[in-house]
Parts: sequence; C-alpha cells; structure tokens
Amino acid sequence: MKNIIIIFALFFAFANHSFSYWDNASTINTKKMDLRLMSFSEVGIADNYSIKFHPLAMFVSPSFDLKYSFPNKDLSFFAGLNYPTPLLKLVQNKGAGGFISPEFSIPQLFSFRIGYEENLNVNERLNFYTNLYFEYAPTSKLDRSMMIDIPVIAPQMAVYSKGFGINVNVALQGKAIGNFDYYLKMGANIFPFSTEDIPANRKDYMPDQNMNAFVELNPMIIWNLCETFQLAAGAKVTNGDYLFGNTWNTWPHIDFKQAIQF
Repeated sequence: MKNIIIIFALFFAFANHSFSYWDNASTINTKKMDLRLMSFSEVGIADNYSIKFHPLAMFVSPSFDLKYSFPNKDLSFFAGLNYPTPLLKLVQNKGAGGFISPEFSIPQLFSFRIGYEENLNVNERLNFYTNLYFEYAPTSKLDRSMMIDIPVIAPQMAVYSKGFGINVNVALQGKAIGNFDYYLKMGANIFPFSTEDIPANRKDYMPDQNMNAFVELNPMIIWNLCETFQLAAGAKVTNGDYLFGNTWNTWPHIDFKQAIQF
C-alpha cells in the first residue's frame, strides 16, 4: 500500500499540466463558477460581467463585487459593498472566543469599494497579478479600542474606524514543477487619514499613527489535481501598528478552487 501511495504521488509530481491563474483578472464565462472556500468565489452572469462573493462569510458578513472585464484583455474593474455588522456581533462575547467586549455597542456598518485588477502574463512560469481598490465607510463609528483583536485577523476591518482605506496587492504566480504552481502575494492596507473623533482622555494610547498601515504576505503552493480543481496551502503573514504596538502575526492558509459548469 505504501508503494502505491509513493507511485501515485510521483505521478502527480512529475506530470505535465497547463498553467491556470489562481488570481484571474478576466471574468469567467456565463453559467460558470469558480468556487473557493476561504476567499472570493466568482460566478459569470453575462458576457464580460461576473459577481464575486465569499461563500462562507456571506451569511455573517455579506460582501459582493460586480466585476466588468474588457473583452480580450486581462483587465477588469469592479465595485462592491460590505456589511460586517452581523459578524462583529457574532464575535462579541465575554472570555475565550470573544474578540469584542459586550460593553460596546456595535452600530450598523457598511462600506463601498471600487477598484481594478490586471494580469500581465510573461509565460507559464511567470504571471503578474495586480489589484488596487479604494474603500469608503460612511458609517465609520467603530471605537478603535474595541478593534484590538479584529485587525490582527483582518487588517482591512480598520476602515470602519478610520473611514477610508486603500488596498493594493501584487502577486507572482506561475507553473512550478509537475502538477504544482507557486503563488506569492504581497499586499498593503493603507489608511491615509482618519475621520474618527478620539476623546481627549484616550489620545495617549490611541495616537493617530496607530492602525494606519498594514502589510500582508501570502505564499502558497497550488496542487492541480485535475483541470477543474486546485488545492492551495501556505501561510498568511501580517504586520502593522496596533494599539499595543507593532506586531507580526502568522496564520495557516488552506484553500481550494473548483470550476463548476451550470
């Protein structure tokens, strides 16, 4: 049995495959869907139009993007919205498992974003993916002191206390060896100014420079099990200035992408 497993593994490790983007700026065809577990899925709704959504988070933090791709070009623009209030109330609890203390009142929060994404293909071994979007939260009334733990997991959540943010990502992806691809994404969440009103008695431990910028690093190895299924494993590393100081955090990152034809 052990020999069979080894032979099976070697077969996949040294088999040939055509490279498939993990991050793709072009919209997918109508009646097709790229389903992912831990990141945005995408479904084609018309020629050059698609909708992106998170299959798990949509039930507790609805987030949608409408995407338009220019014909015959790896370039697209998108606009979307996010409503995180149900998620924040879900993690509001005392003790272990609670990221937000019950003493805080969570307001109704939502944000709008607009941006673009593009692929620059050099060859099967090297593809550049860029993504840039601006996000505005008109109801940025979230007390920053209640967000101590939340931005550690999702730095972009700081927009709900800052009011405005810029997110930029650059990824390198391509064919590695056999049925494996490599993927390396570098990103930054920048909050150039703040609309929040900090009480005078909190300015000592809530200076304006806190939570103004975060960087992310996401290296992954992608296994192409077949033409329609990819399995990815890696890590997500974040760094930023929090209320408690500059901190690095590392999280395991496992995801998959399944192509579905309706």
